[in-house]
Amino acid sequence: MTKCKEPGCNAPDTKCSFGETHLSDCKYWPSDSNSEENIVIDDESEVLLPWTSMALGLTDVEFISGCSKPKIIGVIGAENAGKTSMLAAWYLLMSKGGLSQIEKRFAGSYSLIGWEAIANNLRWEPGRPLCFPPHTPSSFRRSPGLLHTAIYSQAEDIIQHYLFADSPGEWFGKWAVNTESPEAEGASWLVNNANVLLLIADRDAISKSGRARSDFKLLTRRLNVESKGRPIALVWTKADIVEDETVIDGIRDFVLSILPQINEFHIQVQINSESDTDNIAENGLLILLKWILKQNSLKVSLPEYDYVGPDPFFMIQHKDVT
Repeated sequence: MTKCKEPGCNAPDTKCSFGETHLSDCKYWPSDSNSEENIVIDDESEVLLPWTSMALGLTDVEFISGCSKPKIIGVIGAENAGKTSMLAAWYLLMSKGGLSQIEKRFAGSYSLIGWEAIANNLRWEPGRPLCFPPHTPSSFRRSPGLLHTAIYSQAEDIIQHYLFADSPGEWFGKWAVNTESPEAEGASWLVNNANVLLLIADRDAISKSGRARSDFKLLTRRLNVESKGRPIALVWTKADIVEDETVIDGIRDFVLSILPQINEFHIQVQINSESDTDNIAENGLLILLKWILKQNSLKVSLPEYDYVGPDPFFMIQHKDVT
């Protein structure tokens, strides 16, 4: 049987690692047009394994949802605000058992290659300086890359599935201006479907750039309109950088004035010094993650009714006859 030439891709046993619906469209797939496999692969009746271990797309979410409805964590912020670095740091904490500090346990993932792709740069290796994950590119995609993880709760004895969104910051700038823009489609999907919203605030950029402050305010106003009562957090990234606190306080007051219910967190990825025995960076990340994991889905409020009778199942059909 014909196999994909790209290392790490197991097509046709799994879907294409580059997201092509038809393998014949992928540049790494053997180009022999007479291959029997090329004809059979495009047959929509075939059932392939539904994951590649890369970041998930919307089709993959259907597979994840077959077990239980996953919670989508919407990470929203400007370009280079630290969104991907935060996700990578969480993954590294989970991989070394850090969830035990908040009475949780990592229980698996369908997107381990996706997690590794963003976390690799944060791993320390002898002779290699610390570097951050590459910028998440803004491309033709209309949905975010979704990084899946299953987390076991020791207290409740249940496994909950989570999808952490890794989206380019350019999406949100366009979405804040016009939610109907074709270039904002991915951001709109994420905000509309997220169970928990994280508004990422880059301390470094906000304190130095008037443009960054204006863009952040515009994004905050838009999020206020679209949040619809869901849990939302203001996450200050790069907390280890000393900036003008007067400017930071002004932005904080602005956010609280229109989102008074928001929860505030401070995180950093880099350790300030080798003498950091309090694990400030790790603790900040865990505090935020603990808050996310304890958020419940919105409950439905049913209208009150005044029906009194022997058959409440059909109370909607009850009418007074006059």
